Amino acid sequence: MGLSEMCTTICFPETYPEARLLFRNLAAGIHARWPSARLEARSLEGFPDLTTDWLYAAPLETQRQLLVVTTGLHGIEGYVGAAALQLLIEEFLPRLDPRVTGLLLIHALNPWGMLCRQKTNAVNVDLNRNFILDGAYPVDFNADYSALHRVLSRSQPVRHLDLRMLRFLFALAQVLRQSSAARVQEAFLLGQYRHADGIYYGGTTLAEELQLLLHLLRPHLAEYEQVTYLEMHTGYGPRNQMSLVHSPQEPRSNHELAVQLNYPLVVRTEPGAFYAIRGDVVDGLVALARSEAPRTRFYGATFEFGTLGDSLFNKIRSMQTMVLANQLRHHGAVSASVGEEVQHRFEALYAPRVASWQEKVLADAKRAFEGILRAENFLQPKDVVSL
Repeated sequence: MGLSEMCTTICFPETYPEARLLFRNLAAGIHARWPSARLEARSLEGFPDLTTDWLYAAPLETQRQLLVVTTGLHGIEGYVGAAALQLLIEEFLPRLDPRVTGLLLIHALNPWGMLCRQKTNAVNVDLNRNFILDGAYPVDFNADYSALHRVLSRSQPVRHLDLRMLRFLFALAQVLRQSSAARVQEAFLLGQYRHADGIYYGGTTLAEELQLLLHLLRPHLAEYEQVTYLEMHTGYGPRNQMSLVHSPQEPRSNHELAVQLNYPLVVRTEPGAFYAIRGDVVDGLVALARSEAPRTRFYGATFEFGTLGDSLFNKIRSMQTMVLANQLRHHGAVSASVGEEVQHRFEALYAPRVASWQEKVLADAKRAFEGILRAENFLQPKDVVSL
């Protein structure tokens, strides 16, 4: 199947119910090759109509390798994740060997965020800053964020004036007088545990959404010889190139990974090409696998589909969008038009509805799936697919 044809058959759903139905229909077809496949769902506490749906399929013979794919950790990003999951199911699952390969496919880890088109969950917790398994959520961590919160967080409805870039730059300049731009960016993105109404808030306990992830994955870590875990995200990095993001604990260098996976942009969650994250799920799972299943070969990575781009101006624009969206969520807007403009910018940052961008998403996802599944021995040499 050529790329243009693929782009007409892969869906980028626009609503949470549509995405959930798409996954359920796709999952039903997996039973033909994996007879043990079970499609299950769990409702979010307090929201009986919002579910995380998953499919687990055990191998027919030997538990050699398990492929785990999750979407919607950051709710709104689940729409692109749904398309990537469809691509995986339709293009790559037919090429896997069900005798030795297990599947754990998880749709909408954060269903509230997906329905409401937010990154965080219903209590403003960023799940990718929340995965701290020892329970030590450090209130005093990332003290630099408090200065940003004090200057950038307005306890009032969003006004027309707040939409202006010059106003945001003026507020940001107050912080930059005392800190470098790199330090400000790190403080903004790292995660914080003091300001519950702030950005990238990591919470105080492990969120129920991640408790479910642990419940689904943890028992299988020691059952398989190899576990490959892939997450779908959007927002950061070059606009026209997906980043393949790894934990700092990954022993291979970025260059080694790029060669082995046949993928051009490989980074890890540390300052430099990407950024550091506290409470990152992939990083936490790498540590968990080493601790609880040392004999299992665990590989984890994130597909990060860039949107606005990674120039200095676009990084600032992304920061402003996050600030405005957070203000809108907690304090509303002075008018419907202002609120709609903020949400429009937020959608452009995390779920663009631009055909050319979506086409590139599918091309990059296809290449990354191909490289990873081949390097991790899910695909056989005879299954080479033209990219």
